[in-house]
Amino acid sequence: MLNFLSERSIRIKSIEDEGAGYIDLFKDSLNNHPGLDNKDLILDALNFSCSLEYFHEGHSKESYLAHPIRVALLAMKHLDPPKSEQLILALLHNVYEVTKVKKKDLIKRFGEDIHNSIETLTVNRDLQWDKKYKETFYKSINRSNLSTKIIKILDKFDNIFLINSNSDNFIRKKYINEIKAYILPMTKIYLPAIYEDFLFSCEKAEKYGFIQP
Repeated sequence: MLNFLSERSIRIKSIEDEGAGYIDLFKDSLNNHPGLDNKDLILDALNFSCSLEYFHEGHSKESYLAHPIRVALLAMKHLDPPKSEQLILALLHNVYEVTKVKKKDLIKRFGEDIHNSIETLTVNRDLQWDKKYKETFYKSINRSNLSTKIIKILDKFDNIFLINSNSDNFIRKKYINEIKAYILPMTKIYLPAIYEDFLFSCEKAEKYGFIQP
């Protein structure tokens, strides 16, 4: 079983260090992975993501980029083998939400399928705690392709280790309940290798409450 607090510390340090070392770590992991094809296209996605300007409260561009890179690294670790489109989607999954990238430019570079998956994964933050919206959002994900579901699972898996930095008890509870209601059932079906660790991490996140960063 993983160590929740150790995983949290890794992510806290990446914020404090402005994501130092993550790009090189990803490149090394990609180069050394024996089961991947289209590595040039994956590197293109990395370079494209690094070229964008990000607008995410509480994070610099560099510290924020550590998140999509970690999601891609999780895909490399837990998928056997990962597909190039899954790593590309991991690297780009939030760009419509946190950058001003033009959709036509992304489609031209990475294709309609990646664009469609990103659109499916993009949350309307004005409605994110609306019950009907959330049900529709996850129905759309469940109707989507496997890569979209996998990246949503890994996105939330990476984020669970930072939820205790949020001092708002209401938001923490909502976030964990969302994972229990929608993400863990998907994980059990589509990525069972991490199910026990994910369930354990949710329980730990709930137990610890707010932790001063």
